Amino acid sequence: MARLNLAEAILIAQLSPSLMALGAVKFLSERLTKWRICGLVFGFAGVVVLAWPELSLDATDRARLLGYAISISGAALSALALLVVRRLNKTERPGAIAFYFVLVSMIGGLMTITFGWIWPDMTTLLFLVTAGDLRARGALDLDLPECLVRQLEDQINFGTYR
Repeated sequence: MARLNLAEAILIAQLSPSLMALGAVKFLSERLTKWRICGLVFGFAGVVVLAWPELSLDATDRARLLGYAISISGAALSALALLVVRRLNKTERPGAIAFYFVLVSMIGGLMTITFGWIWPDMTTLLFLVTAGDLRARGALDLDLPECLVRQLEDQINFGTYR
């Protein structure tokens, strides 16, 4: 992202919902209505209109083009992650989805260690680990009420609740 300014990086990241809508049609067999097509066309056109003035084909801007490619890849991976969560939501419990999402994200992050991580001092490492732990606990805690509601609904539906 250092190859783009912050506004461009945020602009490209906003492609994620549009890419998710396209992926839902392909992988989740959702319908592609005329309104969804219009929304996707306007969304992609808006990104192109806003990004076009910054693009040029000079050799000096190859770094900027690489930044765009990396940003689009990030938006696509974000959309893919959300599609996987939507697919898992049909078969898995929310707590399990949150746990596996955190686990896979952690493993994916560790795979970038060869890109030249800067090792933090112990205080910074403690803050980072604590932030990650609190984030994971927060995700699990947000899903706990839904799990309890599902259990109660199951008990009522099967007649075991009296």
